[in-house]
Formats: sequence, C-alpha cells, structure tokens
Amino acid sequence: GVVEFRSRNGKEINIADPMFGLYFIEMANNDNVVFDGELLCQDEHGNNLDRKTGNGILNKAVKGTQSVEEGETVGAVLWDLIPLTDFEARISRTTYQERLKDLLSRTNPKRLTDKRVTVVQSFTVNNIDEVNGHFNRYLADGLEGVILKSKTMIWEDKRSKHQVKFKAELECDLEVIEWQEGTGKNKGKLGALLCKSADGKVQVGVGTGFTDADRKNIGPDVVGSIVAVKYNARINDKRSNVDSLFLPVFVELRSDKDEADSSDVIK
Repeated sequence: GVVEFRSRNGKEINIADPMFGLYFIEMANNDNVVFDGELLCQDEHGNNLDRKTGNGILNKAVKGTQSVEEGETVGAVLWDLIPLTDFEARISRTTYQERLKDLLSRTNPKRLTDKRVTVVQSFTVNNIDEVNGHFNRYLADGLEGVILKSKTMIWEDKRSKHQVKFKAELECDLEVIEWQEGTGKNKGKLGALLCKSADGKVQVGVGTGFTDADRKNIGPDVVGSIVAVKYNARINDKRSNVDSLFLPVFVELRSDKDEADSSDVIK
C-alpha cells in the first residue's frame, strides 16, 4: 500500500500526481516488489516529450517543485521486476525470463488500463544479425538503441555481463569557445570546454573524457582550437535556435583541423 519512486542513486522522486502511485499498488497486488524501469513524460496524446523537456519535469520531482499538472505527464516504461527481499539482498537468482513473465502478467491490459505504465518492447533473437536488424530499426525511428539480454540472466546490484547495450556513438569536430576551470581536485585545472559548431547552431559543454594529464595540460590557450567530441544524439531545443549534444565526451585535440563541422553534418 506504500509506493516510493527513487532514482538509480537512491534519491527520492516526488511525483506530484497522487494517481500515478495507484497503478503500481495495483500491479504489486499486495506483494513487496521493486519495479525497474524508466520514467518518461508524455503529452496529451501519449507521445513521449523530448528528452530535455521531460528531464526538466522529472528534475522538478527530485527537487520537490513539480506541479500536479506536470506530475500528470509522467509515465513509466518497465523492464524488470525484483522481489523486495531480493533487492535488499542485492541479488535475485530468478531468471530474467521468469521475472519478465511475472512483470507482463501484472501489466496485462485486463488489469492495467492506463497507458502511462507500459512494459518495454521485447523480441527473441537467434543471432547477431537479428539483433542488428532491431537496433538499426530503432535508430531509424529516432530511438537510442537496444539491450541484448540473456533469458537466464539473474538480477544483481552491479553491472551485468549478461546484457549488452547497443547504442549509436556519433562524432563531430567542434571549436572551443571557452575554457572552464574545474572544482575540487581539479581546482586550477581544466573542468570543461564549451564548444560550438562552425555556424554556432550547435553548442555544448564537454566535461568528460579527459585524462588527468589532459586536465593538467589543456589550458585556456585551447580556445579557438578544434576538438573531436563523441556523443549519442543531437538534442533539439525548441526554445532557441541552438541545439546541444547528448552525452558529449572529449576524444582528442584536432591539431590537423582549423575549422569545426557545420551543424548540417551533425546528426
């Protein structure tokens, strides 16, 4: 009868819509369980909002400032179900095939009529070609990719060797327009680089991918240089004419280039 929403690192997520928790109470059916999945935000037609807008609404839930109207946009895509005792023990030896079957039975349309809570789409595959076929189809639909899972996979509270994430990794060359100092152990060293495309239509802060030597040796004189940046997707910001990149990672200084990529070639 009690529902808690928590992030991966344990922070409580306060969904302002009181109705949302009732769906999970219904699915739990008096069992003490943990539903594993992803919170997404949807428009009035049930379509997922873009990542930046949705994350903004969910960040308000973490801060406790989410409105009821915003809470009503929150939905969930689930992919696992772990008994609470196993979750607290940090291991469940029930196979993924069995856990998924249990999850599907609890989200059967006859029991759960609200489309705000769904189970991730799954397929059985027999070889790597079939995996790549599904992966490429999802990419073509504008989604991130797929996760290949063993049916006999147990659940553990750590990175599993029995599931593999397939994601597109794109790369582009950007101009550094600002050097930002780090904090903590990186005080006085490089913290992040603000970068942009040649036409300024893509701009992003890059704060990961640097080695300790990079943070020590890359100084403010890097401004104006070209750097290679790896990323997962281009993020459109409807409120401005400047886009960003999802999960940008520094790759290298491109001393062989003196011009950044135009936004036309950054997908």
